[in-house]
Amino acid sequence: MRIRYKKWARPELEASSFYEDNPEEYKGKWKEKFENNNEKIYIELGCGKGSFISKLAVENQDINYIAVDLIDAMLGLAKRNIEETYKEKNKEVKNIYITRYDIERVLNIFDKTDNIERIYINKHDFAINFQNGKKYSYSIMCDYLSSEENIISIIFE
Repeated sequence: MRIRYKKWARPELEASSFYEDNPEEYKGKWKEKFENNNEKIYIELGCGKGSFISKLAVENQDINYIAVDLIDAMLGLAKRNIEETYKEKNKEVKNIYITRYDIERVLNIFDKTDNIERIYINKHDFAINFQNGKKYSYSIMCDYLSSEENIISIIFE
């Protein structure tokens, strides 16, 4: 999907309490970002405007979420959708972070010690070309990201 440049997106993201601009710094330490760091973490790769993740996160306060997209304009819209969804439910945004990153390089920001329990991928091609030149299916990537005792679900919309 192409989206027009939104000059307000970057400043709004930088001012947001639930936007992380340097996700590489949290590789293996994502639980530290959350108020309730004992909860499981689910991620959405390619969150777009954030409609899916905002509805999911507000209804499941016992789960921590990380939404990843590459485009500031999309993340700006996701931020606004998240804020609106939480406001409608009279809840504070504390179980979700959004971050700007290329999902083809997602292994630079997550690893097994993050214990990602679920990965949502909506409307994407089935394989990712990682920077090492190898092409991996999402299931291979999920096996790498999850520890052996966790179950990974991939949901296609």
